[in-house]
Amino acid sequence: MPKELKQISFTLELPKHLVVSLNAIYSGAHWYKRHEIKEGYKALTRVLFKELAEKFGEFNAPCAISFTFAGTRIHDCDNHVYMGKMIQDCLVSAGILKGDKAQYVKSVSYQKRPQKSKIACVLVTIKECEQ
Repeated sequence: MPKELKQISFTLELPKHLVVSLNAIYSGAHWYKRHEIKEGYKALTRVLFKELAEKFGEFNAPCAISFTFAGTRIHDCDNHVYMGKMIQDCLVSAGILKGDKAQYVKSVSYQKRPQKSKIACVLVTIKECEQ
């Protein structure tokens, strides 16, 4: 019988100040602004990620991460990369991911879906890869 692959999904509501386009960072965001954003993501995810780590433990096998953004007013899918990177770093800090190197994270995908609500959010799915 094949091993069941571990998978978790959760949705984060993104406060307006944490909806940041990759273009905004490349256009020369000051280091302190980047620091504030990173600290904001840590604060946003701290409690939820602690609970997820306690419930599901660490992903020991390589995994794939999917980010599906909605309501961000960012038009290009690839401009969500910076926010995904911040979330991924928080997953590592919380002990959900062993690391973010290629040996632990085999793929990362970004999607954008229309949302009627004005609330910015992201659905994050982490799934072990078949080995």
